[in-house]
Amino acid sequence: MALFFIANSVFPYPKQEATRTVNIKIAVERGLKTRDNWEIEMLGLFRLIRGCSQMLNDRVGIELKINQTAYWNLNNKKNFLPEILNDLRKQVLPEECDIILGIVPRKSINNNVHGISDYYRGYILLGFLEDNVALKYTILHELCHIFGGVHLNEPGSIMSNENFCLTIDDFTAKTILLNKERPFHPNCFPVLESDLDEAVSLFEQRADLNLGEAEVHGFLASLYLEKQAYEQAAKACLEALRLNPHAIDISTRLGSIYLKQGENRKAEEEYKKALKLSPKSPEIHYNLGLCYKNMGMNEKAKSKFLHAVKIDSRYPDAHAELGCIYFNEGEFDQAITELRTTLEICPDYSCGVFFYLATALIYKMKSEVSNTASSKTKSTISDRALELFTEAKALCKKALAINSDLPEAHNILGFGYFCQARNKEAEAEFLKALELYPEYIHVHFNLGVLYFNNNQFDKAAFHLRRILEIEPSSGMGFRILEQIFQR
Repeated sequence: MALFFIANSVFPYPKQEATRTVNIKIAVERGLKTRDNWEIEMLGLFRLIRGCSQMLNDRVGIELKINQTAYWNLNNKKNFLPEILNDLRKQVLPEECDIILGIVPRKSINNNVHGISDYYRGYILLGFLEDNVALKYTILHELCHIFGGVHLNEPGSIMSNENFCLTIDDFTAKTILLNKERPFHPNCFPVLESDLDEAVSLFEQRADLNLGEAEVHGFLASLYLEKQAYEQAAKACLEALRLNPHAIDISTRLGSIYLKQGENRKAEEEYKKALKLSPKSPEIHYNLGLCYKNMGMNEKAKSKFLHAVKIDSRYPDAHAELGCIYFNEGEFDQAITELRTTLEICPDYSCGVFFYLATALIYKMKSEVSNTASSKTKSTISDRALELFTEAKALCKKALAINSDLPEAHNILGFGYFCQARNKEAEAEFLKALELYPEYIHVHFNLGVLYFNNNQFDKAAFHLRRILEIEPSSGMGFRILEQIFQR
């Protein structure tokens, strides 16, 4: 394929004033270190990245800073890029960096594609090319993908489907600017909420040109999905699949749209299509697990989540779902292991994981406290119970620091204090929960039990009656209320 070049100044686009510095970790597959001139080639690679940085900075105000270098081992000596990317994600962590740029020997790749990127997680994987011009193009092309760039049928563009060049076209520049302040966090959508409408408008205008660009429609589907415009998202996906029937990521996206709409059978069908094309994709196994979970098929769901973490042991979503399944099954030790793993991978994953883990820890603590009375090693078990509660308390406090309007966190804390017979502290937390959510029937029940145990029958009756007022069909607390009336 011929190479041609067009100066960046041909299509001027005003750069935003503020420059964003993006930290990159270079992850080199150890096989490359055996090359005779690798140290010189490595210096050349750094120069190419600096050149790409200068181009991005001039055009869209993004500066690249090489922050770290790491080495990793390719487990499969000859394979497809998506499968090698899984190896990279398992072995090399972002730590203080935003983007991981992995390099493997070109001979390790089993097809003619030179590079691949993971837009959501900020990973790039390249086959090392001795041709510096081709390597620079590949680096810049994949960096544009990380900032929302898609393949275009536009000659003279870095994102062109048909030729190589080193020009960032106007449409791609605008896309990158809308992704410029994107978070590099697996649990956050890259386009900021404040820029979402503008991004939708930009891609709608491009799609209306009818240029046959499948990825434009696919990216538009992602934007619609984020806005919960499911019918529009499905329509955009179907158009993308019409243009490119073998696009695995589009089939997966369509499955996710059906999943959001509650059409689980349709979602299952799309995920299975995608799985045939990419059987080692952890994302597809995970999504299929969500499908089965929604259909109440928990064993099949668990199997898929386990398959996802077997492929990618650092897939936080799959660990989180496994933790929730184990929690609901009463397998608290396994739940704690999976949920802790989720937070080790992604410390700020979600408040939901904080709650599940805190609750599992407190149930475990309750069991420890119950065993203390008959145990000869009373102090050891008491210390263990305190450790569990301290961890649970820290999780609740962390959740409340993120969002102070969370009655669930106060309820969990209150229950933990109650299990330790620290009734005043338990009462205070339960009352805080009711201030935030006065109709929280579980808190009314907990307060009813607490007051009943303290012989404060009027207060107990008040809260147990409130349950019947809020939810007449609930049987919660009825037997305790009956005992109060008898007394």
